[in-house]
Amino acid sequence: MVESAFLQWVEFFIEKIMPFRGDLRDWCLLILDEHSSHTYNPDALKLLNSHNIMVLCLPSHATNLLQVYDGVVFGPLKCAYRQTQSNWFKKNGLHLKIENFPEILSPAWAQANSENNIRSGFRSPGIWPLNLNWVSENK
Repeated sequence: MVESAFLQWVEFFIEKIMPFRGDLRDWCLLILDEHSSHTYNPDALKLLNSHNIMVLCLPSHATNLLQVYDGVVFGPLKCAYRQTQSNWFKKNGLHLKIENFPEILSPAWAQANSENNIRSGFRSPGIWPLNLNWVSENK
């Protein structure tokens, strides 16, 4: 992302969260990764600050520890979807319509979004059960 795109995103973000904010004097928290377009963009940071939005930038390579679904559900979902789509093509030919999408996605979603996958995703980075030493032991 470039700085100008991030500034546009900040303007969009502020507009979209306003209806959900209570007292605008209260601060809210926006958690970002440490990409330079976020951390070295004074115009975006001033705009956020003027709307009582505090920015917390996580260190590089830390956001993946908090994005449980990315690793343990969406990764397997992509693989399972490709497989079910391939099977669908073999059975039905290459004429895929939008109406066929749920038929292909549903079994892949059920496989990827399992309780075991989700529990594993929270256990793996030490989120649950809580392991305060996980980062120092593993990174």
